[in-house]
Amino acid sequence: MSVFTIIVLSFLVITLWLPPVLCARVLKYRLGVEVSRLLWLVLPSQLLLTIGLVLLAQYIGLLNPAGYVLGTTVLVSFGGAIAVALGHPNANPSFKRDA
Repeated sequence: MSVFTIIVLSFLVITLWLPPVLCARVLKYRLGVEVSRLLWLVLPSQLLLTIGLVLLAQYIGLLNPAGYVLGTTVLVSFGGAIAVALGHPNANPSFKRDA
């Protein structure tokens, strides 16, 4: 593996996992909500979803592989951040049901 490949893969993993981890830290330190269990579900599923979507785009025959890899990574990372933000029942008090 070349150094360039390692740099690109590191950038993609950081791009993929930075928004959900930052969202979890904000929930922990500002609201006191612990979402580490949810991160154990979100992060691997993001990685598998990104790999699956990139392989699907390759199979379909889309042009510009760098574009669809970066686009898929960014969209899945923001989806993971939304899943972390809305996944815990105490994370968003405005969605609580009336008892």
